[in-house]
Amino acid sequence: MLYRGEGLIFESSLHLNRHMIETAFIIAFIVYFIKATTWKGMIFHELSKKLESWPEAVRKPLYECPICMTPWWGIIIYLVGHYAGMHEFSELTIQRILFTVLTAAGINTIFLIINKIYDTLFTHDKEG
Repeated sequence: MLYRGEGLIFESSLHLNRHMIETAFIIAFIVYFIKATTWKGMIFHELSKKLESWPEAVRKPLYECPICMTPWWGIIIYLVGHYAGMHEFSELTIQRILFTVLTAAGINTIFLIINKIYDTLFTHDKEG
């Protein structure tokens, strides 16, 4: 039997989880955008070429790997969103930031898998 208070807690929890997922997608898309700015022909492509001499441990979280980028850029994006007054970033707790950013990294993992599948199919079609 559900008590009125329990139902409100459950409904409130679903509402907060939806916002966490929305926030994670926002972060994932922004991180992928940052990565895309370094692709050939994009605004930061030349800069990324100049940074190739930097250690991989610096390049990957800075601009090379969306999964590696997400924890670092994700925290910055979360804080900027919070202090800019965006509703999706309103809860400022370590737990919320941690789980939101890790969820965004998981989303970027899925994006990378989809990109690899697409690239494989596209390359295969060109060769065949």
